[in-house]
Amino acid sequence: MHDNSLILIVEDNPELGARLTRDVRRYGGAEAAELIQEYDEAIARLLNEPAPHAVVMEYRMRAHTGVDLALWMAAQPRLADTHRVLYTATPRALVAQNPALAGHSLDMLFALVVPKGAGSGPRVLAAALSTLPRQVAAGEED
Repeated sequence: MHDNSLILIVEDNPELGARLTRDVRRYGGAEAAELIQEYDEAIARLLNEPAPHAVVMEYRMRAHTGVDLALWMAAQPRLADTHRVLYTATPRALVAQNPALAGHSLDMLFALVVPKGAGSGPRVLAAALSTLPRQVAAGEED
């Protein structure tokens, strides 16, 4: 079961996480946004229902990367419809060099790669999230 209104945010900086959560609700069309600060917490949350509409993750985490989390998600059949979004200050070319990406491209692994930094703050991320397609449940129409 997917919740089209729920965005999960994985961000270890509590202040930035609070801003992201607020702006995703306010500008991104999400009715609910959950903040998770660690990779292991994200895995534990994603093992439970409902599956979020999207997971926004930073690239650099304490013991893992956003690529690690996205690859784990890609291997979970029940998360096949959950959009993976990378929000990072790490240059795209450096992320693409991550050895864990062997056989994968950023564009196939992530629905969106949004740069973090000057000129691309939480509102830019929220606007990008609003472009993601929503899932239509069986029996429902647009």
